[in-house]
Amino acid sequence: MSSIPATNLRTGDGHGPAADVADVLDRIRRIALLAGGAGIVLLLLGTLFHGVGAFFEVYLYAYVFWVGLALGSLALLMLQHLVGGGWGAVIQRPLEAASRMLPLLALLFVPVAAHVWMGRVYLYEWLDPAWRSAHPGHHFTFKLWYLSRAGFILRAIIYFALWILMAALLSAWSKRQDQSADPLIARLMQVVSGPGLVLYVVSVSLPVVGWVMLASVWCLTATITSRNALASGDGIVKFFRSASVCSTCPAASNSAACSVRSASDAGVRFSG
Repeated sequence: MSSIPATNLRTGDGHGPAADVADVLDRIRRIALLAGGAGIVLLLLGTLFHGVGAFFEVYLYAYVFWVGLALGSLALLMLQHLVGGGWGAVIQRPLEAASRMLPLLALLFVPVAAHVWMGRVYLYEWLDPAWRSAHPGHHFTFKLWYLSRAGFILRAIIYFALWILMAALLSAWSKRQDQSADPLIARLMQVVSGPGLVLYVVSVSLPVVGWVMLASVWCLTATITSRNALASGDGIVKFFRSASVCSTCPAASNSAACSVRSASDAGVRFSG
């Protein structure tokens, strides 16, 4: 299993390639800090002009983009350890660095989790008591638990704990491998990466549905997708309806905008 020796870019007398790389990284950090500050200012201005609901919608989708980069890096890292070869030597360190951002991204998930815990209906209409009262009976027991504040927070904790654990283990073992060059460490990373990729697929697919596809604003995208599904005859519309994505969407009163009304007009029957 290939590995790149760890180096300290700040060693030496302040001259030479190492010092040049360190200066470049310092400039990148300063530019990133300025860009982040400007982004925060624009986010606050957008909240001021467009409201808190728009803030959470933009925040959620931007968050999913950035957490996707870290999770994708973790998946590539596990794939590199699993299959071996020298192809991953060049990107191994950047992948490890990106995956180590997961604890910070877990912290940045707090605004979304707090919004859910307080029961604010900015993102998820299943937080609305009226929506929940419209789904009584034992047939919806698991559904109401899954779409609940406690269930949402508990699943998020499990997801992040699993992702952070996998990233931390691979990074720690990689550091040990740099120090000892023990072939058993490479074998250990390979053994763990196989089941890790399976858990990764499951633990990433569920948040995509729970965080994004069950958001109220998904109805706007679901409208177009479901109409295409009607034309192709597949079951995407039924999935959207069974997930109750658009069941109480404000667009439901508009036959031109609501996918559920369009599906009903086309003779599609839904259950559940």
